[in-house]
Amino acid sequence: MAEQRLDNIGRHEQPHHPPAVKPISNTAFYCCGIRMRDAETPHPICGDRFAKLFMNDHGMEIFSRFTGERGPNVSNVARARYIDDLLRTRLTRISHKEGMHRDAE
Repeated sequence: MAEQRLDNIGRHEQPHHPPAVKPISNTAFYCCGIRMRDAETPHPICGDRFAKLFMNDHGMEIFSRFTGERGPNVSNVARARYIDDLLRTRLTRISHKEGMHRDAE
């Protein structure tokens, strides 16, 4: 538990802590960039229309270094789709189980 100190008027102050959110890694920008490009195609694999919202100038600069890497880019999009499908299936199962528990009560 974080230590607290009492200031001169009796209120508790929390000690200074670094921010909980770390900067986005270059790998994350690369992955987000390939999802963004995929979403811009006529027949996207992932269709992540939100990916572009996370790409700033630095992210675009990082991604631009890899735009010519067709094989790795396609395989990363396919992997992302696999993970998305897996999570979607698992979350649907959890949702149905919770619904069944509520119906039984």
